[in-house]
Amino acid sequence: MPMPVYRTPATELTVPFGAIPFDLRVTLLDQGRMLILNRFLDGLDEAIAESAAFSVGFSARGETGMAMEMIESEQPSLPHVTDAWMAIELDEPDAEQLALEMDALLVKYARRNGRNRYLVHGGVAPNPRHRWRSAGDPAPN
Repeated sequence: MPMPVYRTPATELTVPFGAIPFDLRVTLLDQGRMLILNRFLDGLDEAIAESAAFSVGFSARGETGMAMEMIESEQPSLPHVTDAWMAIELDEPDAEQLALEMDALLVKYARRNGRNRYLVHGGVAPNPRHRWRSAGDPAPN
């Protein structure tokens, strides 16, 4: 069946995010997200590897499991690197305020135009009601 062709005088087609099928949203957005996330993780790993302040502790968990823990020594850590991923309990007004403050902080530093390039990730999002990508995640809902 031939694909319909649409013409418009506009230079941009605007589609509400929710009107795009989920699988297409994942394809469109996650490719870009994963590129920058992987670049961020590469830079983080390089910085940590160059520091003597970090070790990784391995221990048994249960009969066949294993746990890993990042251990930071007493030596000075990396002041130009941070990596915090966590789930925290907030009311909606606090989550909104946190997101606004993070946005303002990112804008403040983005305007400085320093000599070195850093990759920054900052985000606030509610716990998903539908677990699509994270369906196999053992973390509680």
